[in-house]
Amino acid sequence: MGFRVKEDNGVGFDDFSRFQFSQRFIYEKGLWFIEAKLATIRHIYPVQSSDTSNLNSSKLRRFEINSNLKIARNINNDVKLFGDINHSRNTSNRTGDGYSEFSVVIGFDIRI
Repeated sequence: MGFRVKEDNGVGFDDFSRFQFSQRFIYEKGLWFIEAKLATIRHIYPVQSSDTSNLNSSKLRRFEINSNLKIARNINNDVKLFGDINHSRNTSNRTGDGYSEFSVVIGFDIRI
């Protein structure tokens, strides 16, 4: 859980307040390792408006949800097989400002 306030030394266009909550779960047993993470982040911009053509519109707000699942298995002392899944979803009250991304990585971690 966290809170951050950023204020620039100018007119405040880049100023924001950020509220964050995150949780992490780790499970290890034998050769297996599992980690799951979930985070939510809320940004509030007191100067930027949600509609760039109308400065009197509501103030810009962004909401983000990030999730991650990592699973790994030791093959031997030097080699680990892993899979990593990430998903992020970002929304905003500014049109066209939201996005979603998804990635999967599978590989070997080799200690040399």
